Amino acid sequence: MHTFQRPLPCTVLALLLCLALCALPGCASKGGAQGPMPNLTRLSPHHLGEGSAVFVEVRGLNDGANEDLASLVTASLQSERGLVPADSRNEADAVVAIDVKDIYLCDSTGARLSGSQTLGNTLMGTVLGLGVGGLAGGRTGALIGAGAGAMLGLGASAFDAKSDNTWAMVADVAIVGRGEEPAPEEHAVTAQGHGMNREESLAALKEQLAQDIVGCVRR
Repeated sequence: MHTFQRPLPCTVLALLLCLALCALPGCASKGGAQGPMPNLTRLSPHHLGEGSAVFVEVRGLNDGANEDLASLVTASLQSERGLVPADSRNEADAVVAIDVKDIYLCDSTGARLSGSQTLGNTLMGTVLGLGVGGLAGGRTGALIGAGAGAMLGLGASAFDAKSDNTWAMVADVAIVGRGEEPAPEEHAVTAQGHGMNREESLAALKEQLAQDIVGCVRR
């Protein structure tokens, strides 16, 4: 005589899955945020006389973006501080060295958002739907609930994608006068836009970084 073993109730299964999924980045209440808050303080002031020759070099982005940022900083220093572009380090009275470390999506506090957040929303929606559906109607209800929960999770992710996105760019910035030792400072700038993606954020991030550098230069 065969004994029939009843499967685990859907609510128990849902609870077990919840516990497992909570370990995934993006599923726990703070699992979507990683890393330190960017340093949004001002760069240290540097005194450069009007007419000083300045050379700007940028690393960390692709070649075209490096050149664009270097040109933007150079032009801003020329127009707003009266500095003269130099063709090389050796011809410069001062060098502005920018090393871009990272560009990432962040939350309102500046903390990095995990790329698995969307996956976490969908999986958690599925699990919760499974549990609620199981309570409502056994296996059939659980399947319906799981599908509805997944759609709710995807809907939440889609809503997030259409909301205002905040991007941060972190860079080491060093402004070195002739004969001075470089003292790089970690500096971050942010840009926000409705549904803004990484490429769209670059222009605003570069513009903000250029303005911050101009702001720390004194005549």
